[in-house]
Amino acid sequence: DVARDAVESLREQKLLDEKGYLKEDSRMRLWAEPLGKVLEGRSDDSLVADESCVAEIMNIAWAKHELTSQPASEMLDFCEQRRASASSEEL
Repeated sequence: DVARDAVESLREQKLLDEKGYLKEDSRMRLWAEPLGKVLEGRSDDSLVADESCVAEIMNIAWAKHELTSQPASEMLDFCEQRRASASSEEL
């Protein structure tokens, strides 16, 4: 299976720790060459940053910036609602 081969390739390249987490920031793209070899002929993913499904998944796997940027709208809406509610209570 492609996913199993991809994980095995990352392990062979020592890019994963003992728990299976990435050791380095995915934006360094150390994963791109090994995964490119695994995906060759098995996927049409380009591995291009900000275009590739795999590249985005690797960013999420690192979870340094993706985790906080995705729910930003919901967080801002929540803050604005709380602010509006507090302002109306002051009146």
